[in-house]
Amino acid sequence: VSQSRYLQGKDNTYDNDREFTGLNGGTYTVTEGPETGWYLGEINCTGATTTPNVGGRTVSITVNPGQNAVCTFVNFKKGEIRGEKFDDRNGNNFDDSGEPDLSGWKIFIDQNANGTYENGEPYDMTDSNGDYSFDDLMPGTYSTCEVPQNGWCSSLPGQVNCQSTTINTNGGDVDILDFGNHQS
Repeated sequence: VSQSRYLQGKDNTYDNDREFTGLNGGTYTVTEGPETGWYLGEINCTGATTTPNVGGRTVSITVNPGQNAVCTFVNFKKGEIRGEKFDDRNGNNFDDSGEPDLSGWKIFIDQNANGTYENGEPYDMTDSNGDYSFDDLMPGTYSTCEVPQNGWCSSLPGQVNCQSTTINTNGGDVDILDFGNHQS
């Protein structure tokens, strides 16, 4: 490779495009390193014989002398699930003005969809504002649950302690799942 450079955009910022010029004919491997909060969804190439390996974050490109190839590494922002835990004092399934937040409750991603927390499943404890969050989630469907506490009844999402949501493949989803309980 005689030259590799960032391509400068119109607004004097540099994007993540790379250009390799003056290459001899042969086979080359281009690798994209991981970025926190993003995942590689696909690698698309034109103009040459290519073998993309999304899992390995690489593409093998075979070019003849003078031939050009264009490859695009398509990345998506990972998703997030977050929400609030509140004392639904009137049991109406809404976080009404004046209803306090509940701290110290375990909210977890139920990886085996059995409704029960098991060691190793991701969890977050609600903070002093009743907030919890899960970041860097890959696309897929997630069951998010609360661990019930004695003396409390679930009002939101209802008589169950789990809610389901889907992080879409276009990335960057922020799904809000609130949990409400009232004392029994």
